[in-house]
This record gives sequence, C-alpha cells and structure tokens, in this order.
Amino acid sequence: MRTRTRAELRTMARQRSDQPVAGFWTDANVDIEIDQSVAQLWGMLANADPDRFLKTQSISTTTGTKAYALADDFYKVRAVDLLIGTNRFTIHPYELGERNDYRWDQIFTLPDGSAGAHYRIMRGLKDGVNEEIEFEPDPGTQTYEVHYIQAPQDFTAGAGGDAEVLDGIAGFEDWIVYDVAAKMLAKEESFEAANFMLQQRGAAELRLKHLAADRDAGYAPQIQRSRRNASRWNR
Repeated sequence: MRTRTRAELRTMARQRSDQPVAGFWTDANVDIEIDQSVAQLWGMLANADPDRFLKTQSISTTTGTKAYALADDFYKVRAVDLLIGTNRFTIHPYELGERNDYRWDQIFTLPDGSAGAHYRIMRGLKDGVNEEIEFEPDPGTQTYEVHYIQAPQDFTAGAGGDAEVLDGIAGFEDWIVYDVAAKMLAKEESFEAANFMLQQRGAAELRLKHLAADRDAGYAPQIQRSRRNASRWNR
C-alpha cells in the first residue's frame, strides 16, 4: 500500500502551490477541495478498473415487495445474483420500456418453477433517499446478492479527520495534489503556475489510466459472453 493521510495530501498541495501557511486558503477550504478531488480520482479509477472498489450487499426479498434500498455507499452495480440453496444464478437488468414484458411473461421461470425476475436501479440523489434496486416481476421470497462499486470515501466527513487515509496505490495521489494545487494558485490569480499544475495533472491522469486499467498482468482482457444458451434465464 502507498497510503497518504488527509494531512499529508494538504501539505503536499501547499508545497506544490508554494502556500505553506494559510492565506487565501484555510486548512478547512483545502480539505474541501481534497475531498472533491478524491471523488474525481475515485471515479476515474472505478471506470478504468471497476472491481477495484467492489463490495457485496445481500438482499432478502419478500413476496409483494419489488423495490429494496441499496447500501449507503452504493455507486454502480456490477452484477446481481440469485441464491437458491447452494446454486447461484445471474440476474439480468431490464429497460424501463420492458417492464410489462417481464410482468406477464410466464415463459421466464426459475429452476424451482417460480417466476423469475430482472432488476433495474432506480431513484437516488434526493437527500435521505437511497438508490433502490427494483425487480420485475415480483421477486418472491428469495435471497439476492448485489455486487456493486463503492462510492468515494468522504475525506471531509471521515471519522479519521486529518488521519483519514487514501491508498495512492502507484502514486495516483499525485492527481489529487496537482488538482488541488491548481485551484489554490488560480484563486490567488497565479494563472501561469495554475496552468503548469494542470499540465502536471494531465500527465498524472494519463499515467493513472494506463496503469490502473488492468491489474491482471498475466492474461489479456476477454470479451464477456452475453449468451450461453437459448433459454430466457441465460439470455
């Protein structure tokens, strides 16, 4: 691990911007920008390598209820499994325009003979309202696992305060430092220096995207199979 605390990131940004003490920028203001930059870096890493921040949530469904709250730190879904005994089955998403097709289509059944379900991610963003996974048709009384990408850690609200830790992995924290330093310099109207920081951030971003894309150096990427047989279950 190549960890950096919030305090270390703030110090590095101050050094790069040549602002070692609070002036235009208080520590609290720098911390807000660090948090924003962490979120952007997180998004780039998640896009380059989605499984880097993979987590799993178990959901127990009940007959008559189609929508269930997703975890507070949910960002994007990667896969959804249905668990029946020791068996696992991949659940596929549906488009909103297809909702009635699955509601009435009795051809699509689970291995135990009950109606099968597809899912869709709904709602979210509104304060106090979690994003939800909604099944169609009624999922019945079953157990599902949602494999999802974790949302960015919150450096501003993190319980660790200045000791809150980011794993820079391979020096990826440089992107955050250059991004924050550029904002600090721009605020004091040092635009030439700010542009230089942005150029350095661009170089760090190219390096990040190149290095983060594939953590399995032993095998070349493969095309995901979307069809395995002719059944509706495996479509």
